[in-house]
Amino acid sequence: MIHVKESATLPLEEVFKKLHTNMEGLSEQEAKRRLKIYGKNTIHTKKSYSTLSLFLKQFSSPIVLILLFSSIFSFILADKMNGSIIFIIVLFSAFLGFIQEKSAATIITELLHVVRTTIIVKRDQAQKNIPIDSLIPGDVICLQSGDMIPADCLLLEEKDLFIDESALTGESLPIEKKAEVIHESLTELKYPNLLFMGTHVISGVATALIITTGKTTLFGQISEKIEQKPPQSDYEKNFYHFGYFLIKTTFLFTFVIFLLNLYLKHSLLEALLFCLALAIGFTPQLLPAIITINLAKGSKFMAKKKVIVKKLSAIENFGSMNVLCCDKTGTLTEGIVTLYAALNVDGKEDKKVRLYATLNSSLQTGYPNPLDKAVLCNSTIDTSWKKLDEIPYDFVRKRLTIAVTKESETKLISKGSFLSILSICSKIHLPSQEVVDIDNFTPSLQSLFTTHSQKGYRILGLAYKDFDPKKALTKEDEKECIFFGFLLFYDPPKANIQEILPKLIQLGIHIKMITGDNHLVAMYIAEKSGFKNLQIITGDALDAINDAEAEKAVLETDIFAEMNPIQKERVLLLLKKQKDCIIGYLGDGLNDSIAFHVADVGVSVNSAPPFIKERADIVLLDKNLSVLLDGVKEGRKTFANTMKYILMATSSNFGNMLTISLSSLFLGFFPALPKQILLTNLLVDIAETTIPTDNVDIEMEDLPWKWNNKWLQKFMLAFGPISSVFDFLTFFGLLTFFRVSELQFQTTWFIESVLSAVAVTFFLRTRRLFYKSKPSSFLLYNGLTIMIITFFLPWIPIFSTLFSFVPLPFHLLLFAVIIVIGYLSTTEVVKYFFYKKYNPTKSTQNRIPNKKRSI
Repeated sequence: MIHVKESATLPLEEVFKKLHTNMEGLSEQEAKRRLKIYGKNTIHTKKSYSTLSLFLKQFSSPIVLILLFSSIFSFILADKMNGSIIFIIVLFSAFLGFIQEKSAATIITELLHVVRTTIIVKRDQAQKNIPIDSLIPGDVICLQSGDMIPADCLLLEEKDLFIDESALTGESLPIEKKAEVIHESLTELKYPNLLFMGTHVISGVATALIITTGKTTLFGQISEKIEQKPPQSDYEKNFYHFGYFLIKTTFLFTFVIFLLNLYLKHSLLEALLFCLALAIGFTPQLLPAIITINLAKGSKFMAKKKVIVKKLSAIENFGSMNVLCCDKTGTLTEGIVTLYAALNVDGKEDKKVRLYATLNSSLQTGYPNPLDKAVLCNSTIDTSWKKLDEIPYDFVRKRLTIAVTKESETKLISKGSFLSILSICSKIHLPSQEVVDIDNFTPSLQSLFTTHSQKGYRILGLAYKDFDPKKALTKEDEKECIFFGFLLFYDPPKANIQEILPKLIQLGIHIKMITGDNHLVAMYIAEKSGFKNLQIITGDALDAINDAEAEKAVLETDIFAEMNPIQKERVLLLLKKQKDCIIGYLGDGLNDSIAFHVADVGVSVNSAPPFIKERADIVLLDKNLSVLLDGVKEGRKTFANTMKYILMATSSNFGNMLTISLSSLFLGFFPALPKQILLTNLLVDIAETTIPTDNVDIEMEDLPWKWNNKWLQKFMLAFGPISSVFDFLTFFGLLTFFRVSELQFQTTWFIESVLSAVAVTFFLRTRRLFYKSKPSSFLLYNGLTIMIITFFLPWIPIFSTLFSFVPLPFHLLLFAVIIVIGYLSTTEVVKYFFYKKYNPTKSTQNRIPNKKRSI
């Protein structure tokens, strides 16, 4: 093994010797051997479980562990029956959770393979694309523009290589790297022949040797010190707080009941088992598994809509998203850029302007972009020109410069934004071939630029000057140039864009366009796309105002033009200051990296540069707002079904446990035995495992959702006591009118509890009248099956013996059914008034103070 810093100072032959490799890389057999030794090339690894460990993980809950301990304790005290029943029920619940999580893990793994980031590696003397997490020390990789640096590497060969190291250094300008041995002692980041994980290639090509991977890289070590795991999303934070609320409530509830039962002279073991069963009955035991499988199935449905979810918790933010910031090219436009014309300074087509543009585009080694591809399409490349050097494009200079030579002629050719090129020119090339001072021609150039921009053409300027072939090209050479002409590109608005944008608005999503193009082109595309609010602000104008003014401006503006990456970041940060504002960012360019970090949910496309795709939460297989529209709907369906389980499980559990707790204090016996409580909980959980397949009402897709713990608590407190009221009516009837025995009491209430908890699923799953919303077939048949089984359990000898049930006379069964009908009817009435007062989507409808709509 060798340290990355040491590799920078050693002769290449010695580095190869230490890593037992060479310029041709490793064999596949050796790579597999090393992968077992070094492990996956990842930093933040989501813990993977074997089949056995995943099953054992189901017993990691403290409550489950205590129940298992209680089961063992029962055996010790010779209460083998109860001990066995508790153990079997806990075992079956664990198996149910295992099946759910195993299924979810399989779905997630299959989907992530679709958008897996790969890199070119030399294996078995051939170049292969392999996933970056399979790289090991000794691999030789081939890099090009847009690639992530997947590990800490030593440069072997390079050509015009510039690296963005901002993730490590904070420096926004790219750093040039050279494949040369350094003999002095420097800090790691100062070595020009070292590349580091977490950075990416801006331009150029290179071959590099991987020295160290995963958590042993510099980036990995920094991540370990700063942050042990990726930051939690809004969804994850709320889920954690909700879980903490349940644990706190459960503990206080059961502890008080335990003390009171002891005081009322129940035995210690009985009181302990009862309260433990109470605790597990109150807690939605399968909540994590249900949420995981629901999100995983939602991801699978979204994949059918060409939307791949890389991070499951992003589904919540995707559904909650109410502001979408998107770029222009390929999103609002067709994304098929064509070079419409190469014009001289008089606005006439000019072959030499096209030639110089073709040389600049064909010889540059930056990330292949639509504009350069458009220049090269249907253009003939003059191979007699040879490239000498290059200054890559960056988002500060906004231009790309190369030096080329042919025979005795050497030229510097610069191509970039019109204003950027104009700023480095002191002369102008006239059609008469005369070169004169530019001052008198600046107004006419501005006029040509404005005229064509207003027609929707994106315009680049082109300049050149003679250059000394013996001199190294630097940024200081970009001056005293000759303005040569214009390149006009056209990318028409999408044919269906005026249909798609209003649909997104109807879903409660406010659209904001953020583009690097000039404001005239941005305005043209906005008008053609159907934007009504045509107020626009440029990056320079945004920089000129303070945060208070800028905050107001970003709320009132829907079109942002001439924006660099830092300005994009500022727009998103100002939007995020608004209460309950969930920001989505759709982009696929090298300049979108910072915006992805700021947005609540980053959305990219599968054709994006690897490092952008890697940072995205969601990847679209087709860069089209109609695909995103379908994805948002599927995301909201997934979130809606997740909430259904939480609402039903917490409200019904809370009601049942409230009933059992209070009644145990004044009854001469437990209203339900611990084993009966566990069985009730298990049957209801089985009935609700098919909620992820449920249909979702259209109104639950129409507006953004957001996890709201306060609203959940209100729901639980509103519907839980309804269950308790009818439970106490059941108790009153059984004891007063029917004068039942203890076993009849417990059996009747078991049937009533399961029936009401399962049946109420079909009432609380919708805000409509229950019969006006159709449940999925799986949910319906599963629920009906559980209810039928519940009816017949007391008549099955083995179950009646194990769970202390007795067959019931018809009048007690009828009484239980009447109670359930009364409970469901009352729930339906309360549901109407509850949603009328507490609408969970109200807070998501007007999160942006500006009353104007973008469309």
